[in-house]
Amino acid sequence: MHVLTVMMHLMRRGKRIPQDVVVISRDDDPFLQSTSPAVTRYAINPAQFARRVSLAARQLAETGTLPAHAIRLMPKFLPGETV
Repeated sequence: MHVLTVMMHLMRRGKRIPQDVVVISRDDDPFLQSTSPAVTRYAINPAQFARRVSLAARQLAETGTLPAHAIRLMPKFLPGETV
């Protein structure tokens, strides 16, 4: 379910954001910059994501295996008015 749909549902039921309910989006859709209240969210660096996927794909192609450890990407926290 999309974050704006959730926010609209909560507000229709009389919930105030962020006084009653905190909302954080795991996605950084461009239009979230224009919402009111501004949505708190996380953003992944596309270049970093592409590098990590490329390295894993290359290792898989060359060795037939993937790294034994998890590949973790730390998203950037973008504060907003919903927390």
